[in-house]
Amino acid sequence: MNKDKLVKILVPVVAVIVIIESIVLIPSLGGQNNSETSVTEETSEVTPSTEQERSPVADFVFSTDSKEMKVGKSYKVVLNLTGKEDFATDAIETYVSYDPKKVTISGLTQGKNLPVKTVLKSDNNTGLISSVFLVDVSDKDGYRVKSGEVKEIISFIVTPKVEGEFSLSLVDGEGETGKLVTVLPETGTSDQLPFNTNTLDVNAIK
Repeated sequence: MNKDKLVKILVPVVAVIVIIESIVLIPSLGGQNNSETSVTEETSEVTPSTEQERSPVADFVFSTDSKEMKVGKSYKVVLNLTGKEDFATDAIETYVSYDPKKVTISGLTQGKNLPVKTVLKSDNNTGLISSVFLVDVSDKDGYRVKSGEVKEIISFIVTPKVEGEFSLSLVDGEGETGKLVTVLPETGTSDQLPFNTNTLDVNAIK
């Protein structure tokens, strides 16, 4: 067989082989693309979402008989802690701010059945009431508060000095740095438990 005839026979054969390989490879490549797409979609689905913030476990609430007080007269104010759910804490640390130019604080007293007191004072120069109650380190269960339970934290006497409005509020640390702030560290984790606070607004009259 001469070379010309051999070339005429081989060229069609090679062409057929190339066509067959193309038919086989194209679906295979398509399958790989689909596989990659599936993996990408699956990965995006299992990406963890941003962790939601924990709901407040308690409310700190001021209570008093009247929000209208006479200058020079004394009134009792109580700071209560009300559980919104069951929780345990290693400490109850509260700081109440007020304007010492407008009001005098006296008679600071702790509530009943609280952890060990380490700080309990009012400063009429800086306008800050401080109370710190720590659970004994040997108590692994912490100080427990049940949902709906009301705990009296502190009480004190308010005596307005001048006419006009003044307020008492918990220092909760929002937007503050380097200051003493109210905290509830969770037993077992030491995470700071979230809580709600209110402000006691008072109108002082003659």
